[in-house]
Amino acid sequence: MLIFLFLGALFLAGALIYKYSWEGVGVVLMFVSGMFFLVAIATMPASRYGIYAQIEKFESTRTTYETARQKINRSAITEIAAIQIDIAKQNRWLVGAQYWNDTIFDKWIPDEVMSLKPIE
Repeated sequence: MLIFLFLGALFLAGALIYKYSWEGVGVVLMFVSGMFFLVAIATMPASRYGIYAQIEKFESTRTTYETARQKINRSAITEIAAIQIDIAKQNRWLVGAQYWNDTIFDKWIPDEVMSLKPIE
C-alpha cells in the first residue's frame, strides 16, 4: 500500500510541477510514476499466483518428508542427506517469503505465508 501512496504522491507532484513551473520535469515525473504504477498493478497477480504455487509445493514437501521419515531405513545416509538439503531449501524460501511479507511488498505476498511453520 505504501508503494501506491508514494507513486500517487509522485504523480501529484509531477502534475503540480507541470502546472506551475517546469513542464518537462513534471511530464517526466508523471510518466515515470504512471509507468511504475502500471508495472506494480500488472505484476501483483503473477507474484501472488507464484507464491500460492510455492505454498502448495511447500506443504506437499512437508507431507512427503514426514511420510519418508517414517519409512526410510536409517542406514540410507545418502537419502537422508538429500532430504535434509531439500528441507533446507524449502525453509530458506519460507524465511524469505515471510521477511518480504513484512516489508512494503506485503501486497505481493499472501498473508498465508505467515501461518506456515518450517519443516523440521
